Amino acid sequence: MNSTMLRALRLVLLVAVALESAGPSYAQTETVLHSFNGFEGSYPNSLIFDAQGNLYGTTYIGGTYSYGTIFRLTPTSGGWKETVLHNFSGSDGEYPSGKLVLDAAGNLYGTTFGGGLQGSCYYYQTCGTIYRLSHTAEGWTHTVLYSFTGHADGSQPAAGLIADAAGNFYGTTASGGDLKIFGSGGGVVFELSPTATGEWRETALYSFHDGFDGAFPGPILLDGMGNIYGAAGAGGTYNYGEAFKLVPRKGGWQFSTIYQFNGQAEGGIPCCLEWDANGSLFGVNTRSEEHTSELQSLRH
Repeated sequence: MNSTMLRALRLVLLVAVALESAGPSYAQTETVLHSFNGFEGSYPNSLIFDAQGNLYGTTYIGGTYSYGTIFRLTPTSGGWKETVLHNFSGSDGEYPSGKLVLDAAGNLYGTTFGGGLQGSCYYYQTCGTIYRLSHTAEGWTHTVLYSFTGHADGSQPAAGLIADAAGNFYGTTASGGDLKIFGSGGGVVFELSPTATGEWRETALYSFHDGFDGAFPGPILLDGMGNIYGAAGAGGTYNYGEAFKLVPRKGGWQFSTIYQFNGQAEGGIPCCLEWDANGSLFGVNTRSEEHTSELQSLRH
């Protein structure tokens, strides 16, 4: 591993979650802000604050059509008020998941694992979407910016989006791309860019193709130089996943593996990298011995 590239890669084997306070006591107070009833969504994820202190998030299922919702929680004197901003119906997306992005104008951007208008994907007839939820004087307007086809562009985006300063979005898909793995592909890292005509263009920056370079990438990060960091939850030399880096070069993106997980004491099946103030990367591993035999087929 090149230590100058990462400065430090801190590996965390996730076995439990503890909330640590600044003092010697670990006691914390938990407050329920809202309980979902299914009609307004179920299985909430991906919370983000706006400048006014409102919380936005998605529910993976539930809502009017059972395909998930986008909601807002607003603090009031009597508690937090929940408002459903959008109910997914299928053609506009199914099963929203992953990170939301909130822009300066108050618009929300995100991904759905399924739904959309095209493609024929592994287990699903549709392959997922990238969407925008715009706040106007008349209310909230949902727009599908891109529907995945399940081919070279990838399929089933599950990790959400990140944005750069130029207004481009980046993300990953759980499958699709080069179709050598399980007949569904090992996933891609993609860019979504606005065009001069107002349309949006999706570009696969890298396709995980043979298992040795990893498969099934999760959330990604951008550094100040435009490099992309992430973790592939499967594949690699030991079949327990890897951390990777993509560097923009003239003519394309250069992919490199920065760490291979071996599934032993350090764990495996990595996910969800995050920076600290010193530029070090932290992540979590969820090791599963049963996963090893399944991943052997990545190499065939």
